[in-house]
Amino acid sequence: MAAYVIADTVSVHDTATMDDYRRKVGPTITKHGGKFVVRGGKHEVKERTWQPTRLVIIEFPSRAAAEAWYSDPRVRTADQDAASLQRGPPADCGWGVDQ
Repeated sequence: MAAYVIADTVSVHDTATMDDYRRKVGPTITKHGGKFVVRGGKHEVKERTWQPTRLVIIEFPSRAAAEAWYSDPRVRTADQDAASLQRGPPADCGWGVDQ
């Protein structure tokens, strides 16, 4: 059953370092069987007050694969390194499972 990592990423002020982050994390997504479904782009909120900054959705073949990716030491290290790039609060991240 597919699982989706859903992240509302934050505004980044250092694009060179963010590009480095993407180069580090990108291969880990593939390694764990993931693929991008949504990666930024325009969006429109239809209900309530949610105002995402930059929506990212990654599909994995299972929740176990999504959790393995999220726990991967390379991802955790890259996330810690990228924390200094953010303006505002940290990105929100979670997952859902296709039932």
